[in-house]
Amino acid sequence: MAGTTCCPTPPRPRRSSPGRSATCRLPPVILLYTRFWEIDLAELVAALVAIRQGRPDARLVVVGRGEGGEERRLLALARRAGIGAMIDERGWLQPAQIPAALAEADLALAPLEDTLINRARGLAKLLELMGAGLPIVASDVGQAGEYLQHERSGLLCPPGDPAALAGAALRLLGDDGLRARLATGARAAAARFSWDTLAVTAEAAYRAATRR
Repeated sequence: MAGTTCCPTPPRPRRSSPGRSATCRLPPVILLYTRFWEIDLAELVAALVAIRQGRPDARLVVVGRGEGGEERRLLALARRAGIGAMIDERGWLQPAQIPAALAEADLALAPLEDTLINRARGLAKLLELMGAGLPIVASDVGQAGEYLQHERSGLLCPPGDPAALAGAALRLLGDDGLRARLATGARAAAARFSWDTLAVTAEAAYRAATRR
């Protein structure tokens, strides 16, 4: 179901067209696809403030909802920082609605707090973003560094560094070619982690082990 929208924007197709002139482009859309508990909200808002300063027309589409109302806290922090109008908070979406939301975005943010849980857990949403062919800026925490190769399938930033996160996002927004290259790399990297690929790898490892 849709959530509270601070600044609604209608669905639209992906705008990845390096050959288009700047005058034709729609305002850039950044996607945050999250359950919130893996994020430091103050760090995220600090990064968004810096992004807003560099690209005043940028919007953040938030897909997901926290277990403790974290999305409401994000909106409150954003309003306090003067960037409330930047955020389009949509809450939970039905599975059939998610591809359209992903297709709207020019890039995705995956800011991860450096915690033991984030270091140890799998990152299913990150793989989903990669499979959708989104250029991604992620904190280099846990499996993010295994899934994404810096400068080839994503941009990795030190955790706890909102300036680095914002700088990477602004770099992507200003470089059509880099976005296209990272999107292609992300999709190819995601394929290596698909169940079909992993099943073949596991089967080969099992056969090798049983021959010993």
